[in-house]
Amino acid sequence: MSKVKISDVGVNDRNLLGISLTDDTGVHEIDFSLPERFVPSTDLIALSMGPLLGQKYDHVEFDLPITDRTKSNLSKILQADVTASRLALPSSVPAGKKHGLNFSGGFDSLAALALMPENNELISLDFGGSFKRERQFFEQFETNIISTNFRELGFAKNHWTFMGIGAILLRDYLELDSYSFGSILEASPWNFKQKHFTNAAQPIFASADLKQYNPVLGLTEVGTVMILAKLMPEYLKGSLKSLAAPKSEKLNRKILLLNIVQEIFNDDFGIVATQDSIEPRIKFGNSLASDFLILYIMKNLGRDRAQQLVGEIPLEVDEFIKLKTLKFYEKNNSIFSDSWTLETKQFVSERLLRSGITPYGESDWKEYRETVKFLSKWYPSLSE
Repeated sequence: MSKVKISDVGVNDRNLLGISLTDDTGVHEIDFSLPERFVPSTDLIALSMGPLLGQKYDHVEFDLPITDRTKSNLSKILQADVTASRLALPSSVPAGKKHGLNFSGGFDSLAALALMPENNELISLDFGGSFKRERQFFEQFETNIISTNFRELGFAKNHWTFMGIGAILLRDYLELDSYSFGSILEASPWNFKQKHFTNAAQPIFASADLKQYNPVLGLTEVGTVMILAKLMPEYLKGSLKSLAAPKSEKLNRKILLLNIVQEIFNDDFGIVATQDSIEPRIKFGNSLASDFLILYIMKNLGRDRAQQLVGEIPLEVDEFIKLKTLKFYEKNNSIFSDSWTLETKQFVSERLLRSGITPYGESDWKEYRETVKFLSKWYPSLSE
C-alpha cells in the first residue's frame, strides 16, 4: 500500500510556505512564495496538494487540521484513505466576487485574458529553471506570481490541474469566485464528446468553492491566434519567444498557424516561417491535439509544411481534407457557452466578432462531426 504524509507546514519570514511530503521515495520539501502577511487556510493548503498527489497513493495523511468536508472531498478526488491530525471547524470567509485566470503568458492564456470580464485577477506560477523565459514575459502583466519548486521535484506529473494551484492558494487573498484556464477545444478528448460536456468546475476547484469560466474552450488554437492578431498584436512576438524553446514542435506549430492567420487577415505580423530542415518529432496517431491541427495546416499550407511538425501522415488524410473547407477551425463552438449568462455571452461575442470569429454554421457542424469521426480511427475514445 502506497502512503504519503503531508507535514511540517509553515510560513517563514520570507513569506515562503513550506510543506514536507514524505512517501516511499523519501522526504520532499515543497515550497510556494506567498503575498506578504498572508497565509492560506489549512483547507486550501490541503486542497492545493491534491493535484500534486493525483491518485498515486492509497493512503494520504495530513498532519494539519482540515474540515470534515475537505477530508471527504479529497478522499473521493484522490481515491484514497485520507486522515488528518484533527478536524477543523468550517471557515466563515465571505464568498468572493472576482474571476481568477491561471496565466502563463502563452497564446491561449493571452486569448483567455482578452475574453475575461474586467473584475479579474491573473495568477502565474514561476517554476524556475527552463521556465525562466515564461516569467520574463508574464511578469510584464499585473499578475500574482507564486514561485514554486514542485515541478522541479516531479510532482507536476500526477494531474493536469496542478496549473490551477495558485487559484486555490490565493482564493481568499484575491477574493475569487471563479477560476479560468486558457483551455482550448483540442486540449482534451473529452471536449469532443458534446453530449458529455458540462461546465461544472473540476472537483478539486469545486472543493475550494470556485466556479469554472473557461472563455476559449470553444475555440481551436487557430482561434486563439486570431484573437491575439486582432486584439493583442503587440504581445505576439514576446509571447512566442516565451512559450517554447527554439526549434521546438510547439514553437513551430504556433509560427505555422501565424502564417495562416496572416493570410486570413491579409496582414503581416513580422513572424518568419519555420526552417525547412526541422524534423518532425511526433508521428501521426500519437497526439490528438497535434493531429487535429495538422489537418488544418495541411489544408492551408500543404503536406510539406505539415510534415515539419508531424511525421508519417497517412495518405488518407489528403483524401479527407480535399473536399473540406475546415473553416470551423476559425470559428467558435458555442456549446461550451450555453450555461453562461446573457451578459457574458454578449461580452465574449463582441470580442470574438472583432477577431473575425463567428459561431459554427450548419456546414461547420457537419465538417466538425466528420473530422471527429475521421480522427476516431486513431483515437477510439472519440467515438465512445
